[in-house]
Amino acid sequence: MKKRRQNALIFIVLINCLNIFSQSNDSIIIWSKERLKFKDFNLKENKFNKKFNNASALSNLTIMPIVTNLVKGNCNLVVLSVFNKNQSFIRVKNIQLLEHEQLHFDIYELICRRIRKRNNTLKKCKDKISNFYTYIDSINQYSKKFDKATNFGLNKKSQIKWSKKVKEELKSLSFFSFGS
Repeated sequence: MKKRRQNALIFIVLINCLNIFSQSNDSIIIWSKERLKFKDFNLKENKFNKKFNNASALSNLTIMPIVTNLVKGNCNLVVLSVFNKNQSFIRVKNIQLLEHEQLHFDIYELICRRIRKRNNTLKKCKDKISNFYTYIDSINQYSKKFDKATNFGLNKKSQIKWSKKVKEELKSLSFFSFGS
């Protein structure tokens, strides 16, 4: 029974990976110190994003796990923060709004680093995947808290405060940046 559950979790993770990599490489951005640009928001007006008529921007962000070296229940779990250009739009070309979307992307990277840090102490693949999903559950709460505090980027002072907070935590977890 445990083996089946572990295999099911690994299967779900692998399906998520295939979904991301099935898209062309130029449609995704893996988080780096490089900042998002207006040209990175490629989604055109359509039925889906018209539902978000009050939103000036929508970023399609994903935290992507990749399972490697699966041997006897142990594995490496690579976790990436990914921005999907073809599923993100920005209606108003406003620097403050662009910075707000960038900060969402930075928050996803922050969560990735927290996952990597915790996974560094775990051995079993099932524990690493379980840890991954624990953090995934918390990212929506963190993003909602950020949007509420900054009034979706309209509160400049709060936006600056959050930016400093996230940058400081990213710096404190720099050891766990991708490729470290």
